[in-house]
Amino acid sequence: MLVPVEPAPEAVPVVASVRPEIPAEFRRVEAQAPRWEESADGRIRLID
Repeated sequence: MLVPVEPAPEAVPVVASVRPEIPAEFRRVEAQAPRWEESADGRIRLID
């Protein structure tokens, strides 16, 4: 069974609003972090 591994879309704005001292470039990098999924045979595959 595949389980979603990405954070909920609302998580990033909440973090950004609660922690405004985090520079915008760090928030941008976090938002663009590579996504990945686990295939049926257990291998990890990056999603571009």
